[in-house]
Amino acid sequence: MEELKDLSASLALVADDGAKVRESLASRAETMRHRELAEIEGSAGEKSQSMLVAQLLLCAGFLVFLIFPAAMRVFQV
Repeated sequence: MEELKDLSASLALVADDGAKVRESLASRAETMRHRELAEIEGSAGEKSQSMLVAQLLLCAGFLVFLIFPAAMRVFQV
């Protein structure tokens, strides 16, 4: 939201110099896109990490269900 306020302030100061304003707006838009993309990639990385932990826990539980009956038979003898 702060970027949009800054953008509106710069547009209010525009005179007749369209080329410089266009370059300035293009660079600001590119900066805003890069910032938003970085935030999205960061949140996707966090979600991916939490899914990895969930998969590891599921795999560990599956291994316990496979190994427990065999271990009980070995130790009963």
